[in-house]
Order: sequence, then C-alpha cells, then structure tokens
Amino acid sequence: MSASNVTATWFDPLPIAHYAQLVETNLPGPKEKVVRPPNPTIGTPKIEVSCGPNIRYLGCLEDGKPNYRASILIVTKGEVPQTPTMTYIIGPANKADSEAGKLLNGEFPVTKVDTVDEYTFWRFNVELQLTAYEQKIKYAINDEFNPDFQFFIPAVDQSMNAMSYSCNGFSINVDVDEFPGCLWLDVLRKHDQLHYHVMLGGGDQIYCDAIKFVSKEFEKWLKHKRPHNTLTPELDASFKQFYLNHYMEWFGVDPTSQHL
Repeated sequence: MSASNVTATWFDPLPIAHYAQLVETNLPGPKEKVVRPPNPTIGTPKIEVSCGPNIRYLGCLEDGKPNYRASILIVTKGEVPQTPTMTYIIGPANKADSEAGKLLNGEFPVTKVDTVDEYTFWRFNVELQLTAYEQKIKYAINDEFNPDFQFFIPAVDQSMNAMSYSCNGFSINVDVDEFPGCLWLDVLRKHDQLHYHVMLGGGDQIYCDAIKFVSKEFEKWLKHKRPHNTLTPELDASFKQFYLNHYMEWFGVDPTSQHL
C-alpha cells in the first residue's frame, strides 16, 4: 500500500473481518493441527520477517515534557540486502480532531541489536510528541504499509486506555482443539471502538513445557535426573535452539497469538 492510499483511508476502521478470517482459517479444529504459516516477506527490497513488529512502550511525560517513547522490534531471517527502514505517518486518530492537526511524516532510527544463527534483531526507536488530541501512527517497513502496522498514543492530558491479560497461551497438557475461539479477536473489536494505548501482560506469557520433548539431550537427562551432571555443550546448544525458535513462533507468526 502506498503512502497516498494510507492518507486516503486514514480514518477507516480496523479490518476486523480480515482478522476474523485469519482466526477461522488458522485455528485448529477437530482432528486438525495448527500448521505454522510461512514468514511474510515485506518491503522493497524484500526481507523475510520471522517475528514482529512488536511494539514496547517505554515512557511519556518525562522531565515535564509532552514526549512519548517506545521501540519496535522486528526479527529478520536470512540475508538482508540492506539495513531495514521504518517510515511513518502521524496524525489525529479521530475525525472530530481532523481540523486540529495535519498528517506528518517521519522515520524511526534503527539499531542492529544482534545476530543469532540465521536471525537478525532490529530495534527501531520511537520518539514522538503528545498533542492536545489522540494520535494514530501508521508505519511502513522498507516502504511497505500494512493494515496491521499502526498504533495509537493518547492526548497529552488523557489517561491511557489500558488492557491487561495473563496466561497468553496453553500449557502442554491442554488440547487446543477444545478452544476454537480467539481472545485476541475480541480485544481487536474493542480496540477498534476505544483505542488501547498500552497492554499489560501478567502471568505466563509463553509456556516452554515442550522443551522436554523437543530437546532430545534434555529428555535423556530427565530420565537419569542427576542434578550434579555438568551442562554439556550439546545440552546447552539444544536449550538455546529450542528457546530461540519457540519464542520466534509464539511472538512471531504463530496463528494462535494474534496481537494488536
């Protein structure tokens, strides 16, 4: 989607029907297991995104200033032709404030955080100014706008609309076939009516019980249960491989973990 199309559809509602179709298509049904969808390729030049974009709120109204700070993480897989870019458009979130402010353009600076195996972690620093009205931010990765790439920040004198959740997922002894609905679809419907500015996660954000089945080295260790055994390089490598890929799937493109 081009920048001109973004501005033309600025006040359009969230594409709830699209998200509902994703849930219906990807969630497991009776006698059916979830198949992890392929990583999306984004932008020009194309990059393969394994995780993200994930937005982290950092702070606002610091030192008596009307500032807003956050960061956006993406994890790319494989070769990246050049450092990814993230441009953005910011403006009033509601039509009622359309006369108060115009749409402005900018770019979030990027930092290469780390490279682990075939994954590269990129952090984009978000530094914005709060105004007298609530604002919407739509951003593009390598010049590609996506309906998912947007978030809202409150007016300078507005209390944040916050939502909280816990146990974002299932432990290994739960049959996910018994849960055909989606909590996050309900959250998105409410988000479209009353924009959430921050989400507070409590409890278990990810369950890692599966390590005892995925890591064959750990499975062998559990059979002996000898705490005095040293951590072998093979066991250490199996731990790192499991956690890396498990986090990529759950916070990346796992179809059961839709996010705002």
